Amino acid sequence: MASIIERLKARPEDLFAGRGTTPTRITEAEEVLGVQFSEDYKKILLEFGVIAFDGHELTGITGAVKKVPRKSSQAGDSEAALW
Repeated sequence: MASIIERLKARPEDLFAGRGTTPTRITEAEEVLGVQFSEDYKKILLEFGVIAFDGHELTGITGAVKKVPRKSSQAGDSEAALW
């Protein structure tokens, strides 16, 4: 993974990246989503937070992770969205 990160950094003209996120935010996102990210993906998140490279966007973490009640047209719908 380190070589991939270095290759991405070597082509700044093709790279759009945020600032890296924190281990705490990664853990929060995993808990909210109910998943566990791979170690490689965590390294990308720690380094960049969010990234787009040569026209390909990868999802990421850019700010605080929290559940926000989703507005629904059906009564009793209690799903939540991530913002």
